[in-house]
Amino acid sequence: MKRYWTLSLLLFVLSCSQDDDGPWEPDFFVYDDMTRAPFSQVISRYEQDQGQYRVELLLLGPTISYNEEQDAFSGTGDMIRLDFVLEGAMLAPGQYRLSFPGDFTTGIVAINFNLEEAEPGEDGFFDFLAEGSITLELAPGNEYLLRFDLIDDAGRSFRGKYSGAIPSFEKARANFFEYGGEALPSFVGVAQRVAEEEENYDVDLMLISPGITYHPETNTFSGIGNILRFDFTLSVPRPVAGEYTIDFFKKEPETLYLGMVGINVDASTGAPLEDGVFYFISEGTLTLSMNEDDYTFEFDLVDPENNSVKGRYQGPIEIDWKL
Repeated sequence: MKRYWTLSLLLFVLSCSQDDDGPWEPDFFVYDDMTRAPFSQVISRYEQDQGQYRVELLLLGPTISYNEEQDAFSGTGDMIRLDFVLEGAMLAPGQYRLSFPGDFTTGIVAINFNLEEAEPGEDGFFDFLAEGSITLELAPGNEYLLRFDLIDDAGRSFRGKYSGAIPSFEKARANFFEYGGEALPSFVGVAQRVAEEEENYDVDLMLISPGITYHPETNTFSGIGNILRFDFTLSVPRPVAGEYTIDFFKKEPETLYLGMVGINVDASTGAPLEDGVFYFISEGTLTLSMNEDDYTFEFDLVDPENNSVKGRYQGPIEIDWKL
């Protein structure tokens, strides 16, 4: 009797394990009713945009490779991409539905697709997702369980499960600079100047273009080029990450109180050449972020003549510009 009870209990546990959608269920991927190779890796790429994060979640088949340094894919196989707009750079556990505006705003599915040539292989295709949801759970060992149930614009269904790590990579984006809608050479360096005031610090950061040189022995600049300067009032003697709106000459703690742009100026005097300009910034925002020794400047500004001043620069602060 005891042996029969033990066998019955074992069979019951095994049947529950097969029906339960638990973490021991193997990974799988089904397109319509066709079984495909399960996704072998999932990566998350992000870029910061006006205080929010645009996050891409990419499920990659075993024949697809991702080169982080080149931010490039190779191989022919299956991929699903989901695009989110989030408050942070990482996707939190939970359920997300495809909607706009909503949880994730767009999605793409590629079956047997050559990612290098951007062309489908034999019997392959590429389409946008129309509806569906994903569920993300945190598993032991800092791994994730990701389940998805999606439908594309053609009515094809895609279901599956992935278990494993989800590394996050910042999407590579090039530095650029635009003035009045015209593309100009990107900035190549940052000069920093710090002055102690009664209760706070005046921190000045100046982006400089090719053609401008700093001379530390004389603490001077020379050459012809472009500059973009930001003056902060801060409670610490160093740049502080954050999103700043220019508040003209409002010198309160943690504010950006002044901005200046110079196009084709003489760096030794700050004066513009005949075809150059030098203006205070009238309005706009600057997002300043830091990753170890690298700073990222992302700016969207306007000068008094309504010329747009837009761009991005990432790099270390290498020039200590003394008073």
